[in-house]
This record gives sequence, structure tokens and C-alpha cells, in this order.
Amino acid sequence: MRGMLGMKLYEIKNGMIDTLDIFLESEQTEMDRENYNDIMEYLKEELKSKSSDLIKYIRNLELENTVTKLEIERLEDLRKGKEKKIKSIKNYIKGILIDLDKKKVETELGNLSLRKTTSVEITDISKIPREYLVVKEEVTPSKKLIGDSLKKNILIDGAVLKEDYSVLIK
Repeated sequence: MRGMLGMKLYEIKNGMIDTLDIFLESEQTEMDRENYNDIMEYLKEELKSKSSDLIKYIRNLELENTVTKLEIERLEDLRKGKEKKIKSIKNYIKGILIDLDKKKVETELGNLSLRKTTSVEITDISKIPREYLVVKEEVTPSKKLIGDSLKKNILIDGAVLKEDYSVLIK
């Protein structure tokens, strides 16, 4: 039995199936039953141990995932702050160059220059004629409504109820 220490989950499952098959094919004597019970008890303990290890591993991954999400948010905030600072500095430089009536400042590191741009500024969207408006529409199926209908045996083309299992860790 020591060779089975540290078994993989699928090995435990296969071991249980094989042990049951061997027992069912045996003469099912008292000794066969004892061996079967001993092996199954060992495999159940292995399953319990492996399950505990998997729970620890999943919880660790979930924690890492949460930390990663928080770090992404922190970095995104940092990036946005830097973009805002860049925009502010560029506006400051633009103001100075305009006040000095300078189109270009050359340095050994690079050049600062003004370029005339044109953009559209919407001052009151309610006054814009309809032909200049774009309607963005997102079509998504209502899974709740579809699910409720399917549960009432109402057939809906393109949708079926799918039964599955999810793993809960408490």
C-alpha cells in the first residue's frame, strides 16, 4: 500500500473502480471482504487528503486572482494618473508657447512645437438633428427569461437547458 502514497485523483478513482471490480469477481469470502474494506478505506483517506490539497490549491489560486485584480486596478489608476499629468503638462506648455507666440522650441533631447488641430465639441446633444446621431444598440439574450420559459417546457430555438455540476468549497 505504501506505493500508493501521494496518488493522483484519477488514480484514486481508478483504484476504487478496480478494487470494486476485483471484489465483485472474487469469491467474496470474509478475507476478500476484509481486503476490499481495507483498500477502500485507504483510498477514501487518500481521496480526503487529495481533496484537502485541492481545496488549499484552489483557495490559493482564488487569492492570487483577487490580488492580481487589485494590482491591475492599482496599475490602471496609476496609468490614468500619469496620462492626466502628461495632458496637464502638455496644456501648460501649450499655454506658455501661445503666450510667447512661439511655434517651436528646439532642444538636444527633442523639440516642442504647436500644431493647429480641429475637433468637434458637442455643447448640447439635445439640439443635434437626428441624422447626426448614431444609436448604439447591444443585443444580448436574456438568459433569465429564456431559462424561465424553458423550465415551463416552452421551446425556444437556439437555446436549451444544460444541466451540469459546479464545485463548491466551504
